[in-house]
Amino acid sequence: MRPDLASMLERLRREADILFSLQHPNIVRLFDVVETPDCLYLVMELVEGGDLFEHIARHRRLGEPEARYVFLQLVEALHIHSKGVVHRDLKPDNILVDRASSCEGRPHVKVSDFGHSKLIDDGWAVAVTQVGTPQYWAPEVRDPSRRGHGYDERVDLWSLGVVLYVMLEGTYPFESDALDKAKASLIQFARGCSRQARELALGLIQVRPEDRLALEACSRHAWVREDSGPLAKLLQVRKGSAAACEAEERFRLAGEPADLAQLRADLRQFTLTHKSAAVPTRAEVVVTWAADLDEPQRAGAREELRRLLAWNCRGAAAAPEGGAGSVASAPAPGPVHGRASAGRRAGEKRRLLTSTVRVRPDLGAGLERRASPRSRGVRVLQATGQYNLVAGDLIVSINQVSLGSLSGEDLERTFEANLRDGAALSFWRRAG
Repeated sequence: MRPDLASMLERLRREADILFSLQHPNIVRLFDVVETPDCLYLVMELVEGGDLFEHIARHRRLGEPEARYVFLQLVEALHIHSKGVVHRDLKPDNILVDRASSCEGRPHVKVSDFGHSKLIDDGWAVAVTQVGTPQYWAPEVRDPSRRGHGYDERVDLWSLGVVLYVMLEGTYPFESDALDKAKASLIQFARGCSRQARELALGLIQVRPEDRLALEACSRHAWVREDSGPLAKLLQVRKGSAAACEAEERFRLAGEPADLAQLRADLRQFTLTHKSAAVPTRAEVVVTWAADLDEPQRAGAREELRRLLAWNCRGAAAAPEGGAGSVASAPAPGPVHGRASAGRRAGEKRRLLTSTVRVRPDLGAGLERRASPRSRGVRVLQATGQYNLVAGDLIVSINQVSLGSLSGEDLERTFEANLRDGAALSFWRRAG
């Protein structure tokens, strides 16, 4: 019933895409995504222990050793910047405390709620939207004249500085009427924290993004090095765990995708099927393999991805970046959505629609269809009203199962296996 349902679903799907690519001990893990005609479920890691805001409120503020421990875990979690992801809503409410792996004065935290996150270095997207929480907004997010030019991952550095201040002081660094004129000179420290802690917080809460301390500089800061004993050893173990979690592979694109929306839809289906993120950029697709996906399963997924990319880019099959051997050539696939093809006028526009199938035995099949390897989908020849389909529609997925990488009997069998009452369809239809 909500008017913004479509945007909410897209936000959840985007969160799922990003979370599948972020396998880190300081980030809440996503295990699965289940979408039905009525609901979309994100099956996530259970983290019991409340959030950091509640933890700070119980203690009024954190001592410097505890704040330092949490701060360094957040620095580690923000490795998402190296993947081109900006969180955009980093705050204590979105940082969960994992009671099971914490001890007194050493809370193990995990960053959550990536619903406002954005991939910003894919060559197509730029962050311009005012999202997140006002108390943690960087000036370039708050100011419309600056926001219109786009912003980058350094908005998270500002938020990180505010989180550090809140941990140390138990309050926000700015009054609400001072946020628009935020300057380091306005920040007051009333709790007697050390000079080095103040320097670090102020080094992040800088109006100009280029003046903010980088994550690497945060890790080397004197306040962080002050506790170089057990803390450093424990964090080193966590870094090793993070490295073990991730297995990336890069696949070159043979050219510009014919239809960017369709490529992203196909890659999203690939991600859901294999629980391994496939993130497109201008030149390549970066796959972060699920830790529990064995090598034979990865080999099958690689072949599926090569076919998918060859279809979307109408060129040579993609190969892993830096892999042995040359890029295998592939026959030019059939017509791609958004491009002119035989029997279709150049410049003809199509739109992607969704529907559900209403199957009633007394009406029979009600749908005459033909699987075509050149169409990479099921072409509708005629349909009864309960299908919300018309002749000429091209069904490209059913129940989130993409038909784009299938052909012939495989395509027909997959479609038949999923054709049931209430099945969700995605299909292309000629605009107008």
